[in-house]
Amino acid sequence: MEGIIQLTTGKLISLSEQELVDCDVNGEDQGCEGGLMDNAFEFINQNHGLSIEASISLQLDFTEDGPINLCFVAFVENQKLWNDSIRCEFGRRSAELHVPYGQISAVVFMYPDHVIWQLMCHFSHSPRCINVWENGRYEQWMARYGRVYEEINEKEKRFLIFKENVAFVESSNNDASKPYKLSVNQFLDLTNEEFIALRNRFKGHECSRKTTSFKYENVTVPATVDWRQKGAVTPVKDQGRYDAVGLSQQYVIAMEGVTQLTTDKLMSLSEQELVDCDVNGEDQGCEGGLMDNAFEFINQNHGLGTEANYPYTGVDGTCNAQKEASHAASITGHEDVPANSESSLLKAVANQPISVAIDASGSDFQFYSSGVFTGTCGTSLDHGVTAVGYGVSDDGTKYWLVKNSWGAQ
Repeated sequence: MEGIIQLTTGKLISLSEQELVDCDVNGEDQGCEGGLMDNAFEFINQNHGLSIEASISLQLDFTEDGPINLCFVAFVENQKLWNDSIRCEFGRRSAELHVPYGQISAVVFMYPDHVIWQLMCHFSHSPRCINVWENGRYEQWMARYGRVYEEINEKEKRFLIFKENVAFVESSNNDASKPYKLSVNQFLDLTNEEFIALRNRFKGHECSRKTTSFKYENVTVPATVDWRQKGAVTPVKDQGRYDAVGLSQQYVIAMEGVTQLTTDKLMSLSEQELVDCDVNGEDQGCEGGLMDNAFEFINQNHGLGTEANYPYTGVDGTCNAQKEASHAASITGHEDVPANSESSLLKAVANQPISVAIDASGSDFQFYSSGVFTGTCGTSLDHGVTAVGYGVSDDGTKYWLVKNSWGAQ
């Protein structure tokens, strides 16, 4: 039939076989169960023709202050099909456009810049829609963070997660009551459950409960402290896929700070040495570990080497005894800050960077970018960070300065 139409009209168009499957179901013809050739042509004749196998382009033009303009244009095979099909509606955030076969319901999302958001829908028995603008954004995000998916199904699955997370980030950022911002970061293709499983492996339920003396009990603290400005904090690193590597980085960050304060030399120490060599008892490399055990290992090992000597790989490796024996910095002991005492933590941070454990399981924390974080804070400690200062914001909000290990972006 397509061939006959081209011969008589000079136009080659793709007609809808799905319409025959769905609608020509009387007598011998039963959709996917099969049918007769003559019956199909008789149906087309009695039906006065067939519809096209069309796609719809939904174009949204934004203005910064004015209403949204929704303009619908029907296309088939990249050619405009109906000159009179252009229809615009103003001040709407959702609309429905009926096409020759099938229909589309669209929800419009506002974005801060002047973009044209495009939704392509290919109509068949199960309509499948692709947000062209979001898909392009997804491809750019993949390129930026080096994402490669071996299977198309996995890529599509991650795209759906990506879209949901983008919507979450933008919805949060549009909430003027929140003093912090989220970002489109490297975790956008992970569900929160996947993120927690990969990134948060601190064994908080096994924290030390030893009672020890507290050396900073009677110190006087300044109003603000920022150990970055005092040269005691190395640049932010990226722990990679597994949080236990990040845990080792937090222990090392605290030790780097103490070393700088005692020797006036800031050096990057080897977290990989901890991952590879501190594997006895509860500490199991990339499988996670305990904060106290890590410091005990460093003390018993008579120190740590530099990152240059024992380079970071981000995965479990075999302990290199020769490199492990080369020590650049050492500690003589460690102690725990008294539990449930923020005033004690303040005194400790006033004197040196401190390794701390937090609950980093929330989606807000997964995408946190800047500002004073006031999101949900749980008590199931699952992630290690380093407190490197504290202060008070312009509106009087007290905050902690925390160095994480998820990259500088």
